[in-house]
Amino acid sequence: SAVGPDTLVSYPRRLLGHLFAPNRGMFVFSPVLLLTVVPLIRHLWHGRKEPWLAMLAWAALAAILVRGFFYGWFGGHCYGSRYSLDCAAFMLLGAAPFFARQLERPVRALLLWGVLGLSAGIQFLGVSRDYESWNIFMGMSKERNAWNWRKPQILHCLTYGEWTRGPLPLQSLVNLPSGGILDLRRAGESPFLRYGFTFQEPWGT
Repeated sequence: SAVGPDTLVSYPRRLLGHLFAPNRGMFVFSPVLLLTVVPLIRHLWHGRKEPWLAMLAWAALAAILVRGFFYGWFGGHCYGSRYSLDCAAFMLLGAAPFFARQLERPVRALLLWGVLGLSAGIQFLGVSRDYESWNIFMGMSKERNAWNWRKPQILHCLTYGEWTRGPLPLQSLVNLPSGGILDLRRAGESPFLRYGFTFQEPWGT
C-alpha cells in the first residue's frame, strides 16, 4: 500500500529522492527539466492569463507530488527515473513558450542547448550501454543504493561498468560474463543481450 503508518515521515525523503537522488533522480537524469521549474511556477501563479499553460503546470505538479507516496520509488530494473516520464511531458510542454523566448537570445540559447545536449547525452547512455548490470551489482531492492554518489549508474554506463564493477560475490547466481561487463560492441560474438538477459540457460537474471 502507498499509504501506511510511516507515510508522513517518509514522504519528504521519497519525494526528494525521486527528484534528486543520484541514481534515480528526475533532475539528475534530465537536467533540462530544471529549466522548466520557474516558468511552471509562473503559470501556476498567473493561471487566468493562459489557462492551458496553467493546466499543464497543475498536471505536472500533481504527478510529481504523488511520487512521495510510493514506497518503492527507488526500485525497478531501469535506468534513471522511469516514474517521471508522465510528468516530464507536462513540464516540457508547459515550458515550451519560455524556451522559445530564450532561443531568441544568443547567450541564453547557448545555455539552453547545452543543458538539452547534456540531458540527451545522459539518456543516450541508457539506450546504448548496459545499465542493468548496475542494478544487479548494487541491488535496487535497497533504497540507500539510489543515493550512492560513489558508484553512480551514469558513470557505470559511461565507463562500460568499470566504475562500479568488482568481484562478483555470487557469480553462480548472476548470469553475466565472467568479467562482469556486457560488451555491446561485440554483441554478435556474445550470448548475452542487452539489459542483462541472455538466450542461454539459465534464463535471464
